[in-house]
Amino acid sequence: MDRWIPYYVNVPRWSKRCLFFVIFVLLFLIIFGPSYFRYLFWTKIEIKEEIKCEVNPQIFDLYKEVDVANARIDGYPENKNSKRYALFVGNGYIGLPLNGDCSLYVKSGRTLSLHIPYYPIVKIKIPVTYTEQTALHFTNGIAIINKCYHNKIHASYVYFAHRTIPSIFVQDISLKNAFTESFIFNLEQKGYGLWDSALTRTVELYNAEKNDNEKYIIITGKVLDVLTNNIVIVSIVTNVISPHIEVPALQTYKLTIYTSIVYSRIKKEMFHSTKTENENKALDNLKMALSKSYDNLKQIHINVWNHLWNTGFSVSESKASGTLNGDVINATIYYVLSSVPALYYEETSSSETKTFVTNSLSYVEGCYGSNHHTLEANNLWGNTETINDVNIIVSLWLLTLEKQGCYNLVKAGADGVMQAMVLSFGSFRFKKQHLEFNMHPSFLHRTYHFRRINYGNQTHVNVTVEVDENDKALLYVALDRSDKNYYACDGGCLDEPVQLGQQNIQFPVKLTKPFTAILYITSDKQHMEELRHTLHLKEVAEAPAQERALIIMHKHGHHLGGLPTFFWISIFTLIVIFHLFLVKLIYNEYWNQDRYKQK
Repeated sequence: MDRWIPYYVNVPRWSKRCLFFVIFVLLFLIIFGPSYFRYLFWTKIEIKEEIKCEVNPQIFDLYKEVDVANARIDGYPENKNSKRYALFVGNGYIGLPLNGDCSLYVKSGRTLSLHIPYYPIVKIKIPVTYTEQTALHFTNGIAIINKCYHNKIHASYVYFAHRTIPSIFVQDISLKNAFTESFIFNLEQKGYGLWDSALTRTVELYNAEKNDNEKYIIITGKVLDVLTNNIVIVSIVTNVISPHIEVPALQTYKLTIYTSIVYSRIKKEMFHSTKTENENKALDNLKMALSKSYDNLKQIHINVWNHLWNTGFSVSESKASGTLNGDVINATIYYVLSSVPALYYEETSSSETKTFVTNSLSYVEGCYGSNHHTLEANNLWGNTETINDVNIIVSLWLLTLEKQGCYNLVKAGADGVMQAMVLSFGSFRFKKQHLEFNMHPSFLHRTYHFRRINYGNQTHVNVTVEVDENDKALLYVALDRSDKNYYACDGGCLDEPVQLGQQNIQFPVKLTKPFTAILYITSDKQHMEELRHTLHLKEVAEAPAQERALIIMHKHGHHLGGLPTFFWISIFTLIVIFHLFLVKLIYNEYWNQDRYKQK
């Protein structure tokens, strides 16, 4: 009797070899594929950059700022921020969107939303294609545009609306000619050509940096503010621009343009007297700017913006779809701060104004009044692609802060608005004798850092939330500086108050019934000792650990853990191939056995 021989012994060698080869290739791709593809595509990007245009050094320096959400960059090389944004500069008095029509906007209501038919931007006109990079440096209040034409002609633009002389808008243009012969640049500025009511005249002013007189044009016109039904008289003083500039071979030419803008709301019969007053004020402000060097003027502006950002907020990056991250948060803060004046730092601010700002920053009782933190308010984090989008978001933010008890801080200008926004992120609230942290423990599934919360004018508080290896949230509190002893206690205040210092002190996150604040801070120790008797709690316990699936989603963007999606796709492919091969073996074995029986 013939012995039955399993079919797999007769499997052709090429089938086995193909299977082993496929498995080997897939394993190779799993292990080395991701890094190989990154190398491959990165190489292409580098070559693309080298062929097209060199990176502007000012923009190149911002790449590290993008990583910490202090800047946004658009253009090549590929930017990791896919969301579009408005390239906008402002100081609460004037504002200019630098993508789009680039026209002037001034204050109307809470925002810089009153359009003025004046277009101050000077552009280079070369009838060839070009590549472009744009950048917005939030913490410096500066916008940068870099254009490159065939890698031989470069035009770099730096823009800012000055913080201490708020009527001044600055354009710094750098033209580089990499040809071996002279090149003539054609300059274009729309200016006031579409402003029917504009009246003009020219004057000469002394420029200290150039040690020479320059010609300036004075433009005065009027617009109707529909929101208030008032006539707005606008006076503008700016450089008279030559339409052509010749740059020698292999040379760089720098052009700095100052524009002074002063406006007033009036009745119709007051036009002529207000016109003269506005023009004189605009001239005085321009002279103030011209008395300083460009570098000094720019550094003063940057210093004020840096000071505003001393208070701030940061959050660990989440890869979960649709989650709010630091880039959107800081961009929104920037747009709001650009729409309110920095009253304390303006060179024309009186001592009374500065005292008012100082007192407003000290008296913050009732701010922030809501139990719901603004990080979860989706309408406050909408699109900011256009000037209209920006004004909608800014208006919502200022209205929210005013109605939630932060009115005094908003009136104090940019310093106060920054403080109020940071308080709202964590639903911090100032009461008469303490500061309380009201964010619900269920929201503490990421790392949060609230930086330099102003407790009076002499004390700054830092509060950090971290999630430990057991997925439990912990609080850390430290004083940046203080004028007296400060104390803190966790939810319920059942434990003795702990004195704060410059080193972080850890507190557990507790959940109470009914819900109360998870942290209290005060300089009055007796008040904190008595506070526990006023909360009337039914239950106090440590808050439960955060959901592991949620932590994984934030860290990896999917529920599969730390392994890349490519790995799981490869595993799935291997399983499918194995089962197909198994089906083939079974089918062939059955067919071969049937044929054997027939014999």
